[in-house]
Amino acid sequence: MSLYRNGKINLTKIFTGKIMPYFVNPVLIVLFAFYSSMLMCQSWSQPVIASTTGGINQYPDMTIDTNGVIHLVWMHKYEQWFTKIFYNRSMDNGVTWSTEVDISKNDSIYSYQPKIACNDTGRIFVSYDFNVYNSEVYLSSYENGQWDYPELVSEGLSGNSYNNKAVVDNDGRFYVFWYNTFGVYYYKYLENGIWSDLICPFCNSTGVYSLTDFAVDKDENIHWAGAFYYQSNPVESRLTYYFYNKQEELWDTPEIITANFVKPDKDIALDNAQNPHVAWRERENVPIPEHDYTFYKYYDGENWTEQEIVVEDPWEQQIAVDGYNNVHVIDREKTPGEGLQLVHYRKIDNQWVGMVIDTAGYAFFDVKLLYHNNMLFLSYVKNEQPGDSLPVYLTRFEIITGVEKYKEENRVPSYRLYPNPFSKSINIEFITKTQSKVRIYIIDLQGRLVKEIENSTLPRGKHVYSWDGKGINSNKTSNTSYLIRMQSGRYIITRPIQYISY
Repeated sequence: MSLYRNGKINLTKIFTGKIMPYFVNPVLIVLFAFYSSMLMCQSWSQPVIASTTGGINQYPDMTIDTNGVIHLVWMHKYEQWFTKIFYNRSMDNGVTWSTEVDISKNDSIYSYQPKIACNDTGRIFVSYDFNVYNSEVYLSSYENGQWDYPELVSEGLSGNSYNNKAVVDNDGRFYVFWYNTFGVYYYKYLENGIWSDLICPFCNSTGVYSLTDFAVDKDENIHWAGAFYYQSNPVESRLTYYFYNKQEELWDTPEIITANFVKPDKDIALDNAQNPHVAWRERENVPIPEHDYTFYKYYDGENWTEQEIVVEDPWEQQIAVDGYNNVHVIDREKTPGEGLQLVHYRKIDNQWVGMVIDTAGYAFFDVKLLYHNNMLFLSYVKNEQPGDSLPVYLTRFEIITGVEKYKEENRVPSYRLYPNPFSKSINIEFITKTQSKVRIYIIDLQGRLVKEIENSTLPRGKHVYSWDGKGINSNKTSNTSYLIRMQSGRYIITRPIQYISY
């Protein structure tokens, strides 16, 4: 199955449908926020602390079994170079959690990067990296009511083995993938109690093929989002799609599906036709200063679509496709002033609309999104200030359809920005579908407030404002990059515009 798409990819198409030349020096993004007087009926649940160890916890991973039980693992830090892997579970969609279990059983050294998977018989697999200085990949598994003693998986390889991935297909075959010092991925699989030989699918490559995240289809084939780069220049990494055909036990030739260089954050999901959808972070470093984008594209059965900008200046991209083929993209973004927010993006009225999930004073880490049984589940780590404890949180979002979805679409305001790019002033035109409290403001990419345009309750109807490119004290702003958002309740819509001062 070859998914190579010929033709030039337009990396600069903005939400309004206009084209912004990527070589123009400044990109200006105005930040809109709409606070609706009507609360929306669909939202994320109140986040619950899922880790039960307290203190500093990192690298959570989760899976959901056929009975809807959520299985969670994470790394708990005791000292700088001493950490353990813990496991617990929730049988009520993440509301309450069991007592934690130590599954790495080490009394010293560093256990980290746990990955979890389970099969339909109830067996749980947790792979993890062990020992920072000479790392190896270990496996702990749960069956018949108890955890086995950890087993060394990467035995016999010289150099370090790390950045493991745990995969289970619907036939119960369990895979462990990991990256080796020599720039290649290896894997083994466990089937009917027997380990396969060590397999290296890209050992003869002249570059590095890197696997990041995966999705397993109904025929037990594995789809991966990852990257390709040459060892001499790892900065020039490009988004790459990998396909493993289980029936033939073969890997297709990896397909590079972007023209520009990408960053580590990337994820993949499958729709009902088993076609892959990907979301990733891409950095544009011309012009300076550098800034990031969340991009999205999918395979339509014949070709990869043109990539779309979801939002600018994000990190921690995750993607899911629900049972109605709706696409959900999660990322973390800066907020005006200090702090960050997790945002959930969907297509409403053919535009990317975001919803604030949670906010943090200092940082979000290790975001993981899963879809199961008409719900989205999101796990993550956050803290309010440096030095605070790092709990693992879980929240959920129920997919709605029909009348409630129609009501939701009618709460999202439509708007346009013109001219774009601009040098003297830009018009900000929007329609509020209900009486709404509207705040319009501009920030830079560091989250600092540049200018507040409006902050009041507006009647239903059309509204037009203009902005002349000046800041809070009527000072002329510099040619640099900023962000644009609209928020109604917790809804957010982001648009890029371009300001060229002379």
